[in-house]
Amino acid sequence: MAKAKPLAVVAGDALVDWFEASSVRKPQTESGSDALHWASQPRIERWVQPGGSLLVADFLRAAGTRAVASPVARGLRQIPCSRIIHSYADVELFPLGSGGKERDEKSYRVQAFNGYCGPSRGKPAQLPIRGDKAVAELVVLDDNNNGFRQRPEVWPLAVTRKKEAVVILKTCSPVAQGPLWDHLSAHFADRLITVVKADDLRLEGVHISRRLSWERTVKDLMWQYQNHPSFSALRQSAFLIVRFGVEGAVLLCNREPECKGYLYYDPGIGEESFRQLYKGAMPGMGSAFIAGLAICVSEAREEEIRRGIQHGLLCAREVWKKGFGPDARRFAYARDAFAPGPLRKTAIEEVRIPDFLCEEGSRSESWSLLHDLATRGLEQAACFYVEHGWDTALDRVPAARYRDLYSIDRSEIESYRSIHNLIHEYLNSEKKSKPLAVAVFGAPGSGKSFGIGEIAESVAPGRIEKIEFNLSQFTAVQDLIAAFHKIRDIALGGRIPLVFFDEFDSEFGGANGWLRFFLSPIQDGSFREGEAIHPLGKAIFVFAGGTHPTFAEFAAGGKKAGSDNCAVFSAAEKAAKLPDFISRLRGFINIKGPNPAGAEDPYYIVRRALLWRFLISSNAKHLLGSDKKLAINRSVLRALLRVPCYKHGVRSMIALLDMSMLANRRSFEPAALPSRTQLNLHVDADAFYDLVLQDTLLSSQIEKMAKAIHERYRMDQAGRKSASDPAMQPWENLKSDLIRSNLDAAADIPIKLEALGYTFVPERGDIKPIEFDPVEVERLALMEHERWNRERRTAGWTLGERNADAHTTPYLVPWEQLPEDVKEWDREAVRAIPRALADAGFRVEKIK
Repeated sequence: MAKAKPLAVVAGDALVDWFEASSVRKPQTESGSDALHWASQPRIERWVQPGGSLLVADFLRAAGTRAVASPVARGLRQIPCSRIIHSYADVELFPLGSGGKERDEKSYRVQAFNGYCGPSRGKPAQLPIRGDKAVAELVVLDDNNNGFRQRPEVWPLAVTRKKEAVVILKTCSPVAQGPLWDHLSAHFADRLITVVKADDLRLEGVHISRRLSWERTVKDLMWQYQNHPSFSALRQSAFLIVRFGVEGAVLLCNREPECKGYLYYDPGIGEESFRQLYKGAMPGMGSAFIAGLAICVSEAREEEIRRGIQHGLLCAREVWKKGFGPDARRFAYARDAFAPGPLRKTAIEEVRIPDFLCEEGSRSESWSLLHDLATRGLEQAACFYVEHGWDTALDRVPAARYRDLYSIDRSEIESYRSIHNLIHEYLNSEKKSKPLAVAVFGAPGSGKSFGIGEIAESVAPGRIEKIEFNLSQFTAVQDLIAAFHKIRDIALGGRIPLVFFDEFDSEFGGANGWLRFFLSPIQDGSFREGEAIHPLGKAIFVFAGGTHPTFAEFAAGGKKAGSDNCAVFSAAEKAAKLPDFISRLRGFINIKGPNPAGAEDPYYIVRRALLWRFLISSNAKHLLGSDKKLAINRSVLRALLRVPCYKHGVRSMIALLDMSMLANRRSFEPAALPSRTQLNLHVDADAFYDLVLQDTLLSSQIEKMAKAIHERYRMDQAGRKSASDPAMQPWENLKSDLIRSNLDAAADIPIKLEALGYTFVPERGDIKPIEFDPVEVERLALMEHERWNRERRTAGWTLGERNADAHTTPYLVPWEQLPEDVKEWDREAVRAIPRALADAGFRVEKIK
């Protein structure tokens, strides 16, 4: 006899959702009595779908993992809005996606939400639950503040009687209020999972930044969580999930004495960005999320909720992607998104929120997911990215991409997105006709004009026309007036001028002498020429610093605070109109470029990696194989990444590539590098060639170390693994892929050791190997797992059940998601490094 499925009860506010689309009919060509007039007129299509708790129940049934008891509404078209609330939206056919075949395929999604209709008096009816039982293990409540929270008589029996079920509550503003919340927090607090949208918290005055960076979002949320009154009641819930659309979520675990949190995010996009990839909108995303979450939850354990959040986001995104389908006759939600399927990789990543952000009163600005990457090996990740164009660790870091502009630095991302938001709002507002003024700072050659240009083009492709003026070359005010005329001509031609005023902070009759001449054009949107006043029209003014590498240095006078905490400027600065100019700016960016921005900037090596991959892919494509792998000598690559300074920023990187003899080569080898004299124009040639030589000498020892690593592995695994195991064979009998794996592991040892401040030196005689302490072992094991991930992905392995023939493994996941016994494999491997090196004749020691 088949085992009965566990019972889930779904209840809450129900909706009837109406969707409408219009299409234009072609005029009739036939005549006569059979030609009906209406058939030549615009045609209206209307569809109806369940919403609210009805939709949650439908999604949960589609998964097929539980028996589902829920409200049932037959004949949705016949149910009046005086009984159940109706919603109305316009739909149209949108491209299924933004790339490849998806651009050509269509699906219905929402073009505009039009509003709601409900009873003119009183509250909407609450539907009875069909099949309700007090013994249900799971209760899912969809509370949209439309009456359900105030009606105990329609709550599930498992909530009102037995009170032993796990409860998932999706709620909205006002949060944590009403009889339902009071009842759940009193009787189910240790089994209550509360889901709330970030926008509902914002409605209640909770300040959470929007569309800047995931780190900033978490910092804001955690501070508000500790201090805002809205959270005092929500903290009673065992688990609180704050949902940021379909792009991310935050899980806060309140069972422990100290709060613990996790961030779920899509590294490639920020909040509210999914619709840029999949045009239109989709209702029911909250319903899809809690249904996906409920599929994974049975006992309110932390690990199943963490898995459920990822599944919920995956299901919601799939429903959005597929829309209502392309066929008007089969207009429906994609319920197959909830069907059970094999283990697979998703775009959603999970990271533990640092404890210091969970502490009461924490206002730390320092957390960065890129900083967390440092423990996984920045140089490993940088080298691999240049070679392959992707990296398992870097792929987990939030990124901002605008056409060819790509950044994973948190401060740059926040600045870029802030400018993107400004430009987007400016260009899409008919009321704004005066120029938008922003500033950009950075060292020469850092890519100041490139960054802003890519952002503007991504917002308004085909509408932007770039024009540049270098103010240090202007000798009179008339030069600036001539520039304004050129800007005005572009605007009159129907395009948006993107104007770069380079070196705007140069001298002209004194420091910052040009600033005064921009006050009226920015403030009034016009400029004066003699007695005539000319309107400029819509334009984006970008002021690029020439003498100040950062905004803080440009506005240094304003850093001196007066008694009222306001900026204090010197008389000279006031005379130059510095404070007036700053007040007219709407944003700024500090671009770091390829060189270290100080001693506390280890991330320059990653910025260089992104730049080098882009430059070589653009200018030396013949070095890329069919698999997009770059053919480059490892010693050259490390020198490109680790040279102390590029003298002229990105320009020096471009020059070095231009000077290298790559035209008829299949690989970027040391022999292709320019001479020391040429190289010295753009880098310290001696330091560069020292790095090349150092790595070349090291490479000659790799095979020796690889053999020692393998022999040490055979010794450690003797008695645990069969002698016939392919990995237990002598070096000369090893399969080629296992030899390659050992060589990769050996090549990675110097990077691992350097990350901990160690090196290795050759030594004769008996060598007593050192032992790493537990903290060092953990860090090295994490780095080793990242290396293994890269190796497996490069070889074509994918996430799935363990199957060597099919090249699938369940361990192709971040370190945090590995089982403890699997983590121990990596720990054993790195503990053996000093012994393996000793076997090869090398002693490990601290770098002096």
